[in-house]
Amino acid sequence: MVYNYQMSLDIIIFMFIMKVLQNFIEEIHLKILKQTIKMM
Repeated sequence: MVYNYQMSLDIIIFMFIMKVLQNFIEEIHLKILKQTIKMM
């Protein structure tokens, strides 16, 4: 029971981290895109 709880907790944390990373990457991508547009 405790083991299953720990597993699900790990999965939730992992999904949360992936979500944050995705948002972070998208923001960086947008900044780079804006910079590139300015350069042109």
